[in-house]
Amino acid sequence: MSGIIEHDNFLMWASFAIIAFSVIAFACDRWSIELISLSTIAAFLFIFALFPSETVNIQPYELVSGFANPALITVISLLMIGQALFNTDALDAPIRLLARMGGNGMTRTLIILLAIAAVFSAFMNNTPVVVMFIPSPPPAYCS
Repeated sequence: MSGIIEHDNFLMWASFAIIAFSVIAFACDRWSIELISLSTIAAFLFIFALFPSETVNIQPYELVSGFANPALITVISLLMIGQALFNTDALDAPIRLLARMGGNGMTRTLIILLAIAAVFSAFMNNTPVVVMFIPSPPPAYCS
């Protein structure tokens, strides 16, 4: 019985390690999002195919079945639209308008920005709103 527990503990800690490396890789922005995402999926498939759980029968198709969820597809589509708006500078004119409305005061600009984000988040999922309104540079520790 202790062999089963140790084996499942290994799978648990391996899963945590894959998730931690993925989060760090996403935060560093050194590699493409697609490469990190595919590597993460491949690592999970590899770990669970090479070391199948003895207590829970997880098949490879069950590991990737969550990607067919309509909610996930909707959020990913909205993230792609938000990134496209950011990359094509389609938000450049609204940003200039916001800067003029805010004037020299950072507090006033922040209040206007938060009000606009609140209006958008009333009609959209919050994840793409965050992507569109809070782009940030990679952290210094990833250099």
